[in-house]
Amino acid sequence: MKCFPALCKVLIFIFLIDVASAGQTIHLEPTDENGINNALSKAKDSSVFLTVYLNDGVYEIEGPINIYSNTMLTGSPDAIIKVSSDSNQWFVGGTGIINHKSYPLKNVEICGFQIDGNLESFPKSYANYKGEHDAERLIYLRGSKTSFMENISIHDMKLYNSFSDGIQIAYANTVTVSDNFVSNCQHSGIFFISVTEGVVQGNDVAGITSDCVRLDNCVRTVVTENVLYSYTGDDRNGQAPNGENGLQIADEGFSKGGGGDKPLHTADIEVYNNVFANTGWHGVWLDSTGKGYDNVYIHDNTFLNGKEFTNPGKPVTGISKINPFADGGISYSNPPSTEMSKDVFNSIDSILKIDYTLSYPLVALDLGASSTVIFNNMSYDPHSLIEVSGEDLQLVKYEYRGDVVRHFVDRDLWIGDLQHIGQDLYIPGQFEADALKITVYSEEGYQAVSDIQVVERKLSGAASINPDMFIFISILAVLGFSISRNLRRIYP
Repeated sequence: MKCFPALCKVLIFIFLIDVASAGQTIHLEPTDENGINNALSKAKDSSVFLTVYLNDGVYEIEGPINIYSNTMLTGSPDAIIKVSSDSNQWFVGGTGIINHKSYPLKNVEICGFQIDGNLESFPKSYANYKGEHDAERLIYLRGSKTSFMENISIHDMKLYNSFSDGIQIAYANTVTVSDNFVSNCQHSGIFFISVTEGVVQGNDVAGITSDCVRLDNCVRTVVTENVLYSYTGDDRNGQAPNGENGLQIADEGFSKGGGGDKPLHTADIEVYNNVFANTGWHGVWLDSTGKGYDNVYIHDNTFLNGKEFTNPGKPVTGISKINPFADGGISYSNPPSTEMSKDVFNSIDSILKIDYTLSYPLVALDLGASSTVIFNNMSYDPHSLIEVSGEDLQLVKYEYRGDVVRHFVDRDLWIGDLQHIGQDLYIPGQFEADALKITVYSEEGYQAVSDIQVVERKLSGAASINPDMFIFISILAVLGFSISRNLRRIYP
């Protein structure tokens, strides 16, 4: 069928508007930034909630996307807002890729799609404006010292390849940043400045240059169930590897040529159930400026390839994730499942395909679990192989002489300090029955295994285990830790 040029142009830029009880919904096809901005501008001076949905495709832009209050900007997981290779350095100062035009911004949700900063298409100098790496923040929402933003939620996004922050939120009350994938954003992955009632939860962040997560002058903020990891890809744009922190918490003034005095003092922060994996400089850098803090409670985190860090304090209660449009908005229960960013996480593609709903309630049950220890008692190479059986087991936790390993049965992932061969735990040397403790978990509850049978086998000295058979779990086992990060901390 013949398509007339004028009609084609109309079809490309057309959007469908539906009016529902929850407000207005606009569906967009790929176009330039004017198509998205024209749709978002309908929320200007309006009390009606607006939802703008981006259908599949690449939306190349040469200027900022401007969002207003009472708006949800969402889209397909395969919708990508991408900075055009033809752009000049327009993303400087207070201009992010996603910006805002309401002051102060209130009731905003951004979720479900991708933003590609496309930094490899630009000269290295584009990273800097007045300071270092202060250009090309992907999501940049900012109130003021005297007028804070309210109710901001950013979730299930995929953010990558930018010169500066993946997400920066400044001067805001009630903020949730959750279940996002952030990679190769060459300042901070997630950056809160003077945020109160904040939640940073369930994010996968491959940090580079600065921090995976950074909290400056925040109050009543929780950081939990995140995987924070050093970016290991080649697309570093000249940046030295392993210079970032997993998490930085402090009172900050000027930093790298930017910033200023803040209206809040760091207080009532809780950090728990996170995984700090191969973070380059510090796993956690607390009070990096030496200005002090009040009640920063850091506990029950997992540190790979680095020293464990804890800090005494009191729990921060009464804070939970928010969704401004919970009654009518579009949300996704899992992050996007396709890895797009170059060489991220050493190609552990399936980190985005994990079911994050695993939890193990504190209910003691009889799961029919038992264990058999085969003690191969030989003078040359004594060792034991330990197997466990039971009903619908999902996780087996072994403790031996102070070391711990967890075996996620359905994925055959082993996380911890001990070795294994196949499905069996491997213990070198003489076996000490009293030093072994086994706990098994299912979706219904847990069982401490008391039925442990020890069978001794005396073998000739020539028989031994080939060391090449050992499967060692190293730092690249972040995939497994991304499963364990959301487990309730019920382990004794």
